[in-house]
Amino acid sequence: MPDEIDSERIDASVEHGMLTLKLPLHPKAQPKKITVRG
Repeated sequence: MPDEIDSERIDASVEHGMLTLKLPLHPKAQPKKITVRG
């Protein structure tokens, strides 16, 4: 499995004979705002 895939959240289901796989990506790091006083 690629590192980008969040293996803890993989989901598979079968409905009407159709297999559906959900391979979610890891959330990307969010930028952090820093207030600078000067």
